[in-house]
Amino acid sequence: MDNIAAVSLLVASVGIITTLWTSMMERIREIGILKAIGFSNEKILRLFLNEAIIIGLMGGTLGLFTGIGLAYVMKSFFRGEFAHITPIFTIPSLFGTWVLCVVLSMVSGFYPAWRASRLDPVASLRHE
Repeated sequence: MDNIAAVSLLVASVGIITTLWTSMMERIREIGILKAIGFSNEKILRLFLNEAIIIGLMGGTLGLFTGIGLAYVMKSFFRGEFAHITPIFTIPSLFGTWVLCVVLSMVSGFYPAWRASRLDPVASLRHE
């Protein structure tokens, strides 16, 4: 089961990286304008990291509720010898999973955020 979880985390982090990379590429001109009016590299970095955190918060929350709901739906499908199996969720494990989602999204979003903060304002404004 650990291998499935590791692959799931890898797929999620690749999804976050590509989402933020696409967001950065679509907003190159806007990043150039922000830098031209005085935004520092740090502010641009924080802007994209905050976007990554929001993705992690929403994804983690939605994933937890979906997972809990599906666990009980799946329990109702199993009859016979599997009827005694009940999903067990503890607050520490749910909270740990949620925190892992947020941290993973921050780590995954760091490279696109860093690249966005390092864009040249003049080249960004010329970008089509």
